[in-house]
Amino acid sequence: MLSAVGGGLAVALLFQLGRELGGVRLGVTAAALLTTSPLAWYYGAVGLTYGVELPLATLLALLVWRSVVRQDRPAALWSGIALALVGGFRPTSLVLLLPLWAFGVRRHPRHTIAASSSLLACGVLVWLVPLLSASSGPADFVAATTRLARRALGPTLAPVGDDDIPLSNLAFVSVAGLLGAGVAAAALPARMPGWFSRVRHDWRLAAFLLLWVVPALAVFLTLHVGQPGYLLLIWPAISLLLADALLGFASAIAALLARPRGSAHAVITTLAVLTNAAVFATTPNATSLDALGGERRFWRAVEELGRASPPDRVAVITGGRASESFRQAMVVLPEHTIYAIGPDSSRRTGILVTGRGDTSDYRAFLDGRPAEPWLPVSPGTQGLLVLDASTARLLGASLPLTAFQIAGRGLFWADLPPGCERIALATPGETDPCDMISTSQAASCVGPSDGQFDGGDHAAWPAGASSSSRSADTASSSALPELVNEHHRDDQASPRS
Repeated sequence: MLSAVGGGLAVALLFQLGRELGGVRLGVTAAALLTTSPLAWYYGAVGLTYGVELPLATLLALLVWRSVVRQDRPAALWSGIALALVGGFRPTSLVLLLPLWAFGVRRHPRHTIAASSSLLACGVLVWLVPLLSASSGPADFVAATTRLARRALGPTLAPVGDDDIPLSNLAFVSVAGLLGAGVAAAALPARMPGWFSRVRHDWRLAAFLLLWVVPALAVFLTLHVGQPGYLLLIWPAISLLLADALLGFASAIAALLARPRGSAHAVITTLAVLTNAAVFATTPNATSLDALGGERRFWRAVEELGRASPPDRVAVITGGRASESFRQAMVVLPEHTIYAIGPDSSRRTGILVTGRGDTSDYRAFLDGRPAEPWLPVSPGTQGLLVLDASTARLLGASLPLTAFQIAGRGLFWADLPPGCERIALATPGETDPCDMISTSQAASCVGPSDGQFDGGDHAAWPAGASSSSRSADTASSSALPELVNEHHRDDQASPRS
């Protein structure tokens, strides 16, 4: 609900900002592009903080612009409160937008700067004090934040990571940006000379946009970018640039055809908006209507499977990354024990977190507890339900896995032989058959399409694929795999929404 309301507020605020920057046409065009951007549309429909950051960042930018152009003291004061609100939802965003706020207040009298800074500090304390209290004090909070940052930044940190990481981040941001921008992005190159000319006449506009966009982009490209929603922090600024480029293109077309500019603006903007809407509705990608519907169908299927599987007979396995299924599984399957598996800070693969209902040992993981390389099997457990493809790769060599496709996502089932007490998740240096079969971290498992599954994070199966198992003698002793297969068949029979 907050994301949906935030999306509507962002459109209204961006219209006002665009009108103050370049007139009503710029405001209308920017608001229309934001309204139909697949990026904004998708995150306006999911319960993540990115959809709330969008209107707050737009509000801050509007206040900063008024503070710069009008020397508006109330706007300067309110900008401090707006920045504190942004930080309340994502503290890192406060740091990224701090240069923009500083640009807004820098030319004001000292008492105004002090007042805005005080409001910012007080607003931050409103959420920081309870956060520190819940974290058992500042020292524990800093330590936990440092460990979490080290884990989150590890896979995408350019200075200390793999040489290909900067290019990987660039590719990710570029693809996400193009998906969000749509056809309007094609008008950007031709408009750049006009921007350079405008900067010479009004450097404040250039500084305003650069201080809004560049700090965030620098972090996304060199440190960390988790998912396309990160871009919503700067997407209003991108929408303004896209709108200006689109209006410039429409003016050129009008001049070429000797037509009124207003009509050309309306036609070109309408075509861009309709194209964005069509892309969102019909093109399968990470921020499409198909992705929204697929996520809902997948988790509805998992919830039904949970009701059909006694918690004492089925253990649920997920990946350990923030983008994987552990947190969702905790909510959808509250009666089941959920194991999050992945590499720890020492790159040792094993159980990172165990949870059930509303309790988990996540705090111990953040405190540096090493991954447990053995998965314990409770008496009576008949099988494992694996929700993430990356985790299936770790289990595939030691257990016969059956793979299914539901709503474009992989779901895996493994029967456990009688008497199984634990399963090796990484090579522990012992090969006793009584301890189950060890598996190396590079193990692969069989998939339904060609007999081999590569374990990639974004693996998919052919649209008409049916489930298949590692070997012919791995028929399930329970009804759960058949129930999964029913969902698979239903998914193939019904159109995606």
